[in-house]
Amino acid sequence: MTENRTEAGRFVAGGAPGPGRPRGARSRLQEFTLQLIDEDFRLHGKDVLERVRAKWPQVYLTAVVGLLPKQTQTEHVSPFAELTDAEIEMLEQMLAESKAKLVNGSAIIDETPAK
Repeated sequence: MTENRTEAGRFVAGGAPGPGRPRGARSRLQEFTLQLIDEDFRLHGKDVLERVRAKWPQVYLTAVVGLLPKQTQTEHVSPFAELTDAEIEMLEQMLAESKAKLVNGSAIIDETPAK
């Protein structure tokens, strides 16, 4: 056993760390892989996409959905947000008046001019 481990093979608390992976090794591998994929896609990407879309539309759609963001932020804006209290009261009054003019689901035509 090494001095960093107990007889059971566990690491000793406070012991010196092992050599591990060199700094930046993972990022270099990722960057290299992404570079190769980028080059290949620039050469063959359009043709491959067209063939996959034609032969395996479910695979194509899965890939497209996989590229979409997992969450999107949407902002719900009320169409009435910028109305004043007086304008809202006027709309409520107009709605109440139009409801009052309905009889058995049929509109009653009021010939009196609007004020």
